[in-house]
Amino acid sequence: MNVTRAAGGQMTVQVFGRCHPSDCDWGSAQMITYGATVSDSNHFTATAVFAKGFATTTLVMNFARGRLDVQALTQFTDGSGRQNYASRDAFARYR
Repeated sequence: MNVTRAAGGQMTVQVFGRCHPSDCDWGSAQMITYGATVSDSNHFTATAVFAKGFATTTLVMNFARGRLDVQALTQFTDGSGRQNYASRDAFARYR
């Protein structure tokens, strides 16, 4: 996962996944950030949506204590009958 900020302040996230037979790149999505109140400009929470054709995954990201906590909510949209699912992961900054 790569999080980047453009010169204008817009943030994007690029996600890589474990796919079969080879790992996959989900591409990049725009992040929408959130503060604790309507007047709070110090945002530590963000969302991003990836529409992958067969499913839509919404990422909910929280930046805290030097790490990025991510909850991924996947909804299958292809009529396959597969169950929607959620997962959580934590990431540390790679230098």
